[in-house]
Amino acid sequence: MYAAFAKICMTKTVLHSVQYGLLRAIACLPQCSLHSIARCIAFIAWHGRSRLRRITEINIRHCRDDLSAKQQQQLARQSLIETVKVGLEMPRVLFHSCERNLSLIAKVSGKAHIDALLAAGHGVIVLAPHLGNWEYLGLYLGQHFDCVSLYKPSGHPVMDRLVEQARSGSGAKLMPTNKKGVMAVVKHLRQAGVTGILPDQVPDDRNAWISADFYGQPAPTMSLVANLAKKPQIKAVGAFAQRLENGQFEIIFQAVDDALYSKDSHIAATAMNHAVEQLIACAPAQYQWEYKRFKWTADGAKHPIYKQDKPSCA
Repeated sequence: MYAAFAKICMTKTVLHSVQYGLLRAIACLPQCSLHSIARCIAFIAWHGRSRLRRITEINIRHCRDDLSAKQQQQLARQSLIETVKVGLEMPRVLFHSCERNLSLIAKVSGKAHIDALLAAGHGVIVLAPHLGNWEYLGLYLGQHFDCVSLYKPSGHPVMDRLVEQARSGSGAKLMPTNKKGVMAVVKHLRQAGVTGILPDQVPDDRNAWISADFYGQPAPTMSLVANLAKKPQIKAVGAFAQRLENGQFEIIFQAVDDALYSKDSHIAATAMNHAVEQLIACAPAQYQWEYKRFKWTADGAKHPIYKQDKPSCA
């Protein structure tokens, strides 16, 4: 009897229902409570010497050798907190109305950069790295611009349905991350539209990235933006949603260096990484240092950096 009950509980339908209920419960919590919980989870992850802590410390040491060991440790600890905040804020994005989510955007800076490009008839790529909370930036772009973006489903039906509903709720159109989707984005940009791209996402396809400097270190860097930016009618801006101390957000737009439009893909990719660095400088702790940004070497082999046992800023 117990075995039969356990089998029923492990069915996908039941599991998805439990996950859905848990997400709804988290969404009901106020922002301040979520952030308090985030600090507790990050505390456990830090003192439990979790995988997240390990990757964070490795990345920070690799990229920020301008900081002392103590400063690196402080940045790593704060980064864990901010990354957990992103995860706990996600259910609110998924279940709250678009209007309620957008009400958390208290300030917008640098919007003139994107407005000027659109007024000149350019299509605009919004370079939106894993910084702050990119979901709120996406909602803002969908509300204020004619925005089409690529989306790769996770394979989790409950989450995928919720994410698609949330991201399209403010007006954004989602396209699959395949050749058809990329062609649709290109067409949209040629018609002076807007698209958002995560420039620090590392593609699995070796043919989809090149090696370019990121904080002075060679890193696998998507070639899609460099290829698109070669077209004279397509321009780019950097942007992110910075989390403020009161739990609200400020949308920040920044201009990018003209080197991003170089016909040389390596120069363009390096300029794109520099644009990401400039955004991170606004809120270093809110960057997702937990991501394996250096997972591949220039020749496509697995980078040994993440096999290290003890990061030096521990």
